[in-house]
Parts: sequence; structure tokens; C-alpha cells
Amino acid sequence: MDPTAPHVALALVERARAGDRAAFDQLLHRFHGVVRQIVLATFPRCGDELRDIIQEVWVAAWVGLPRLREACKFEQWLATIAQHKAQGAARRQCARLGRTVEFTPTGDGDPAPTGDLTSLADVTQVPATDPYLRQWALDALSRLPQAHRLVFWLKVLANPPLDFQDISRLLGKKEVTVRVWFCRACKKLREMWPHDTP
Repeated sequence: MDPTAPHVALALVERARAGDRAAFDQLLHRFHGVVRQIVLATFPRCGDELRDIIQEVWVAAWVGLPRLREACKFEQWLATIAQHKAQGAARRQCARLGRTVEFTPTGDGDPAPTGDLTSLADVTQVPATDPYLRQWALDALSRLPQAHRLVFWLKVLANPPLDFQDISRLLGKKEVTVRVWFCRACKKLREMWPHDTP
């Protein structure tokens, strides 16, 4: 039996909802990478907090799983938990640093960060060798609307990158919407590119 097949995941969700810890552990193993990438996309400068945020996601998933109405929506439900936990961590980190961050609605109906995120220090998550480019990339990504940043991250920066169909399924959005968000992210990043750099 292929453990990555959708019907297997659905069976694991049903068993985990009934309290089967082994099934939940299998779900954790299967979706850990996706949760990690969503947290990084939502809060690119999470740095050392990454593991704690991921743990919060899985604790919330275990506690909330019995209330999940549709097992077939597990991936979208888990992605939402990951986004909310990462947003909460971003707010807490900014508060500790005396900064503000708000996740305000954008034209797409999804949250986008505003506020000063430039002092959040970890730039090692973006795969660029030049420190200036890494800093620029994190600053630019932080300015994208949440939905656009998430799709861009999952398509380009995730390891392994996801295709549009997988991102669409994960976010519970139409593939055409995901493609539009990706194109808007690319356009915005091109507009922000510092043309005077070597």
C-alpha cells in the first residue's frame, strides 16, 4: 500500500480522529515538510523559533482533530493552523523587539504583513549566497501579500518545490487562482528588485 496515496491519508485522518496516536504519527511524518514550508512562507524570519512553531502546529492539530468535520479537508485545515501559528509567532517576536506587525486583509482577502520586520535577524532560510541579496529577498518576501508569498515560497523556495496542482489542493483554492497569485508575486518581486545592484 502506497503511504502517499490520498485514500491512505484519509484513512489515517479517520483513525487519528478516533484517537489513534500511531496514525497521527504517520500523518505528522507525511505532512511535516509541508507544515515547515508553510511556516517559513508565512514568517520567513522565524529563525530559531521554527521548531517551536511547528510543534505548536502539531499540538493544535492533535487537540483539534476530533472537531475536524471533513477528513478530506485535513490538508487545508492543517495549512490554516500552520499559517495562524506562524502569524502568532511573528506578532510575539515583534512585540519582544518593540515592533508592530499586523496581518491586514489585502485585495485577495488574505492577510499580508505590515510593519517593521527588518530587524528580525535570520536570513539563512533564503537560498542566496550574497548576504545583501538574502536580506533583500527576505525584506521583499515580507512585503508580499500573504497568499502571494505562500504560493511563491511553495513553488520556488520549498524543498522540494510543489507544483501548482499540489499548492491548489493544499490551500483549497482553484489552480487558476494559485497561478495568478504566483504571477503577481513574481511581478511584485521584479518591481522591488534594486536595479542598481551588480
